[in-house]
Amino acid sequence: MRGFDPFPELRPERSGLSKGAFGLAVQLLTSPTGCNEDGRQLAARGPDGRAGIARMLRELKAAGFYWVITFRAPGGRIVSQSHLFDTPQHVAPDAVLPGPGAPGPGRPDVLKETRVGKPSHPTAEATEPPAEAAAPPAEPPAVNEEVRAAADLLHRVVRPEPRLRLGEAEALELAPLVVEWQRRGSTPEDLSRALLPSLPVPMYSAVAVLRYRLERKMPPVPGALPEPPAPAKPSYAECTSCHDPVPAPGTCGPCAGRTPRPVAIGGGSSVARTGAQRARTALRAARDAVPLAHCLTAALTPG
Repeated sequence: MRGFDPFPELRPERSGLSKGAFGLAVQLLTSPTGCNEDGRQLAARGPDGRAGIARMLRELKAAGFYWVITFRAPGGRIVSQSHLFDTPQHVAPDAVLPGPGAPGPGRPDVLKETRVGKPSHPTAEATEPPAEAAAPPAEPPAVNEEVRAAADLLHRVVRPEPRLRLGEAEALELAPLVVEWQRRGSTPEDLSRALLPSLPVPMYSAVAVLRYRLERKMPPVPGALPEPPAPAKPSYAECTSCHDPVPAPGTCGPCAGRTPRPVAIGGGSSVARTGAQRARTALRAARDAVPLAHCLTAALTPG
């Protein structure tokens, strides 16, 4: 059992995480059960500060180890839950419905100790607000069903690419562009081919990359492109007398007497036989005209 590594997938050389993000994940995963600390309390105990803790959490989220999901509980209350894993998760975890538990130490947004070590508990009067100041949580704005369906479609399209994970609010922000793609006749396969290939390295903002591609690669509106011109029909005319082709309607030059008529070529098989007989006769005459001695001398003379 020597050399056993309880978190092999979190190792920076395998996951690509920084040492700070790796240390934060190990610290949270090895915390005692029931430990409840927010980012400000973690920052108060270490040298990284709130900005450093937020950066590490974003790094863990981009790598798939850290998920924050928001959902509506059966009573109507909006619940936000954080999940940390020791192996990357490519699908958002299921929501865990909150149940009854023991009383907490107080409001979770109150620091027990500031960075200089002085207590920062509020006074008793500030802990219990007056009855008239208490108000029910604001209801989230209603979302159009078409936009909601487009956000779900965007989640399914980008799910194969871990670097393009989106939160619910981010998907709803991009959903109107997806709706416009659907109205122009695009399919989920069209969206996949437009959004997933050739992603930039490194990936700084998945929302910005998706918005840029959805806007720049938006297909045209059906029927907006002009129809291609019909191919031009060939224009020709015939002579009114001999029916030869002419560039303009009317009578050709030979029929009108303006130009001589060209000599006809061909004439059928009779002309071919006559021409062949004349060629053979000419060849024989040329051969008989050369003396035999001259032919022999030319043949015996070395070249």
